Amino acid sequence: MTLQELNEHFRIRSQLEQLYELRANISSRSLGAQRLDGMPHGTGTADRTAAIAAALADVNARIESQERWLAEREAAVSAYIDTVTDTRIQAALRLRFLGGFSWGEVTSFIGQYESEDCVKTAVYRYLKRQQ
Repeated sequence: MTLQELNEHFRIRSQLEQLYELRANISSRSLGAQRLDGMPHGTGTADRTAAIAAALADVNARIESQERWLAEREAAVSAYIDTVTDTRIQAALRLRFLGGFSWGEVTSFIGQYESEDCVKTAVYRYLKRQQ
């Protein structure tokens, strides 16, 4: 597995987290709006209700698509990480690409004496040697 494939997996995971937040924000804003049942509730509410419903439908479709993509790729990424014999590199790969943690967070989990750049460089070197 290449760094490019792992980074794509991480990018999609990050986008999915952002979409979850967006859906929560839209849903919380809709609480102040009229009910999203499609029925008219008075002058001027239909447009706002329709806009919120359309935004929620769009976000839900995007979430569903990215969840499907991640589910398909998750097994391959996990299987690749399981083949790594260096436990430090394996832990870093698992935390970063399956856990979705930043390099700084990965560093804090792996060891307190290593810098963020040190862990990232070790992972990148390992992946380059494997190609």
